[in-house]
Amino acid sequence: MSNTNTPNTETNSLENQLGTNSPDGEMIGQAATDKVGFYGVGPVVQQTGNTVVNTTGMNSGTSGLYSTTTLNAAFITAVANIQTALKNLGLSS
Repeated sequence: MSNTNTPNTETNSLENQLGTNSPDGEMIGQAATDKVGFYGVGPVVQQTGNTVVNTTGMNSGTSGLYSTTTLNAAFITAVANIQTALKNLGLSS
């Protein structure tokens, strides 16, 4: 990955841009154990957890998201795990 400094026309400061303009894109971290952090948050390894949201049993009405409290609880847990992972990476407050 190359680093280039490009003048920022709004503030006349220099931005540090990471990238190679590769048609294959860019990658941060090569393994799940490589640590990454954003916005000044300490780097952490790849986040794991139950982030699969079951769509079987969803209600189309207004009586709750799912047809059972067990499915509702599983959905809430999955969303909470996603929020925690984003916060750990510095991508959410």
